[in-house]
Amino acid sequence: MKGLHTGTEKAAPAWKEWRREFCWEEEPVLAVSGVRLELPEGIPGLRRLERWCRRLEGAWAARWERELYPRACTAARQAREVSHPFRPWEASLTGVVTLHTPECLSLYYDAATGGPHGVTLRQGSAWALPGGSPLTLGELFPPGFRWRAWALAEVERQLRARLSAGESWFAPDWEARLPRSFDPERFYLTEAGPVIYFPLYSIAPYAEGIPAFSLAIPGQKENTPEE
Repeated sequence: MKGLHTGTEKAAPAWKEWRREFCWEEEPVLAVSGVRLELPEGIPGLRRLERWCRRLEGAWAARWERELYPRACTAARQAREVSHPFRPWEASLTGVVTLHTPECLSLYYDAATGGPHGVTLRQGSAWALPGGSPLTLGELFPPGFRWRAWALAEVERQLRARLSAGESWFAPDWEARLPRSFDPERFYLTEAGPVIYFPLYSIAPYAEGIPAFSLAIPGQKENTPEE
């Protein structure tokens, strides 16, 4: 798995991968793969983060077995009834550690289901060390700073720049969608600063993926927009 780590590799978080195949009448119908974040020993404050990761990882595995597997079985049965080939469905949970310093650990998970109308859901998280408490986006800005309005204005500036350069496509009514789709809990941290992301389909077509925008917190040097 790719990810950004600082410090020694010995003390860095690592991803343990797993894969499971589900069958219906001995025919594979669903392949599920996932990751488990293994946290290093000796770093105080990580137990709360570990519990959060275990809940999220377990919730997706259970959801796919409980909801996606029966649907895949039904699709396989219907394909067999009309003598059509059936391609097993796929689902995956991947993870990226975006920042790891003595003061902070940040990461995100992507839960994806395949197919012509596949959906990817992202869950970002940032944790202060050594205390192990979750960080909020507002805590990253100076006290009293109107960070929400500033963040939206900065996202809009970057979005317009991408449109002008022909780098990206966004919904025709993105200006109305943008404030409705903005959620300050949807962020993660990198060495360049916080990255705000928007859900699939929220402000852009499917082909654009999950739109993400890197913010340069006032007082820091300008960041390069995150693609």
